[in-house]
Amino acid sequence: MDNKSAVAVLFSSDSTPQYEKDIFNVIAAPKNGEYRFRYKKEYIDVNLLNQLTEKLQPGARVLIAFRTNSADENKHIDPFIVPIRWAEIDAIEEIDRIVIFKFFVKDYPTFSSEFEKACSSYDDNVAFAKRYFVDNNKNNVFVTESIPDIVSNTNRKKSDDQERAWIRIIEALSKYEKFFDKIFLKTDNQIPRKIQRIKMKERKGYSIKIVQFNSNEHSEKEASVEIQYDTTMLVSSHGDKDRIECRYDILEYIFIPKNKTAKMKTQVTFNVLSDDEEQKTKIRVPIIIKQSAFMPIISAILSLLGAVGVGLNGVLSLFMDKVPPNTGIPLFVVGSIFLAIAGFISKRE
Repeated sequence: MDNKSAVAVLFSSDSTPQYEKDIFNVIAAPKNGEYRFRYKKEYIDVNLLNQLTEKLQPGARVLIAFRTNSADENKHIDPFIVPIRWAEIDAIEEIDRIVIFKFFVKDYPTFSSEFEKACSSYDDNVAFAKRYFVDNNKNNVFVTESIPDIVSNTNRKKSDDQERAWIRIIEALSKYEKFFDKIFLKTDNQIPRKIQRIKMKERKGYSIKIVQFNSNEHSEKEASVEIQYDTTMLVSSHGDKDRIECRYDILEYIFIPKNKTAKMKTQVTFNVLSDDEEQKTKIRVPIIIKQSAFMPIISAILSLLGAVGVGLNGVLSLFMDKVPPNTGIPLFVVGSIFLAIAGFISKRE
């Protein structure tokens, strides 16, 4: 996905705590996870607003980016911009003066060579952003069809490239004072696009990996992790609480669906709160539980063997004048044991 294939940019800012939290959540969300932004129509490029349903149909590609609210007339705010995620439109809803953009989160963008240089310092970023917002009279626009030259046309999807792109985005954001010394997260797991849920099998462990990074080398910031899940359906390797206590780490959580949970839908939610309570991030991982195919097959085979063992002596008597002695009871016992084991497995299922 690149800036040539994208049809619009959806900006979020730090003008409210919720908008700021959107930045952390979108960066942290698993690929193909669903998210939504809401905008008043006055903040949407008028040319795009008149053609929303035509240009932003389901499947349309957009760029998610952060920008400062430099149009605030009450105080001087320098323009500052960082792209954070590619996305794919799921649906658009218009409710009176509000437009809701529902989208699926995609890959992390790679910076263009020019913007890469502009990210070396706060002042360089501001100078770059002024060309886009001020010179193009987009101070008060937060949804625009004009894609700024901040992303590369190179489509990098390898995991190591995505890791570098994620870290580079965090480093660029950290040049802005509000994002300095913040804990950023990402989810290594990918949600299947069609069913919109991660598949787990009964009694089989599934790993969810959360990666966290703080670009401040001298940071002492820590955070708590609250893990919410349905304890009647899942067993967790970590319980419901954890801690973030270093700059970079990979947190791995194992979840095991319980018996008789097949075809059920649930979710695991990670709520991360910094100890100073200034930063909140939420990661939601939707799940559907599938039945394990292995044990039902074993149960069926054992049932078949058991039925053969129990009934074989009677079948033989129909075709043989004389059944070999001392075979009836042993076959019946063995068959009964197989049936008992099969019944035990079925009961556990």
